[in-house]
Amino acid sequence: MPAAQPDSTVGDDIRLLGRLLGDVVREQAGEQVFDLIEGVRRVAVTERRDGGAPLDELAGQLLDVPIDDQLHVIRAFAWISLLANTAEDVHHERRRRFHRAAGSGHQEGSIGATFQHLAGRGLGAAEVGRALRELEVSPVLTAHPTEVRRKSVLDALSRVAARLDALGSLTAEAPERREIEAGLRLEILSLWQTAILRLSKLRVRDEIGEALRYFDTSIFAVVPELQR
Repeated sequence: MPAAQPDSTVGDDIRLLGRLLGDVVREQAGEQVFDLIEGVRRVAVTERRDGGAPLDELAGQLLDVPIDDQLHVIRAFAWISLLANTAEDVHHERRRRFHRAAGSGHQEGSIGATFQHLAGRGLGAAEVGRALRELEVSPVLTAHPTEVRRKSVLDALSRVAARLDALGSLTAEAPERREIEAGLRLEILSLWQTAILRLSKLRVRDEIGEALRYFDTSIFAVVPELQR
């Protein structure tokens, strides 16, 4: 039986996340702030699509907006950017699983495709194995203060990704969608009520903790599987 195409597209997921974020903004900041954010979004879309949007006029209008509302605008666009990136990551993983299940062959850039390329160059498994045994890989996880996000934010985005992934195999009429979308809304509400930036000065142990997180979420799972 051929593998089924993922039912949700990345565009569907981003629109869903945007709608849920809009609902949260209305609830938490009010209709006026929501309208302000929507106005900024429409101008940005027009500028990107057609050019010639009234950017100077928009900038002037924003100068007259209370600082708290300006911060709401900044937060809304920061969150939708992170949510959209999460949706894109989920979509890439769906596509990878789909191609693997469909027997489409290894995707370009994957380890499987690399071994196929080596075999095509006449390098056998024994020769490749010897080279790999002599290879030493030392991951370097560089601390970058502007990239370090709070653990609560990373955990919430991971839960958003899991819920989006669950939606991928459901039709628009599936009864489970309502429960999953309600869970997504709660995660977005949690994000909205969370400070994007750390309120305290970043410490070395914060950067170490962020680096160690990648061992738990990927390295410890992937490396043994690769060795097998």
